[in-house]
Amino acid sequence: MTRGGRTILIVAADTPIRRAVTLLIEALGAAVVWGRPGEPVADDVEIAAVIAFGGLRSSAMNYPYAGEFFGNVQVNGDIFLPGADCAEQFDFAAVAEVTPGDVVVISEDGLLQLSREAYDRKVAGVISGAGSFRPGIILDRKEPQVDRLPVALMGKVFCKVDAGYGAIGVGDLLTTSHTPGHAMKAADALKSFGAVIGKALAACPAGTGLIPILVALN
Repeated sequence: MTRGGRTILIVAADTPIRRAVTLLIEALGAAVVWGRPGEPVADDVEIAAVIAFGGLRSSAMNYPYAGEFFGNVQVNGDIFLPGADCAEQFDFAAVAEVTPGDVVVISEDGLLQLSREAYDRKVAGVISGAGSFRPGIILDRKEPQVDRLPVALMGKVFCKVDAGYGAIGVGDLLTTSHTPGHAMKAADALKSFGAVIGKALAACPAGTGLIPILVALN
């Protein structure tokens, strides 16, 4: 049972002020549950807040999320994300045609599809997840994810390129090409306006390849 319907979970390997903390929280009208790092909490206990001494590690443990919050979240410090890009999920006209690293454009009906034209100003970004890069954050994620894929809108992403239209060097601006799903060097400044995908972070002197780029739609 909890006081006032609230239970506070305190996670700590050990703390000398355990009794004092317990008395303080109970005086505020809440019950206290003490746990150790890595230990699950009973399913019938509804936690209103968590206090962690020495940091908090959360695992999903047969649940879709390691953490779920109802209300605002304030972080007084940095947030470190191991992923490389900021992506957003989009609906695709033919999701089976595209794979991570493909350049995609907006179709006439508002869905995304594989790029097939050079200097296409309808370019939307690059499918996230190719090579060693993974998205750091995914916006507008919905379940189920049928016909939806994450598209890198900013940050680093591996992109398919075709140097058959001109050798690609580090720092070159990239745009869409006639090769489906592949970017090429943006050699024509006038045509490039509104059709730039980003900058090459590695060279591709000839042929086709998969290189890291810095997404910067322009």
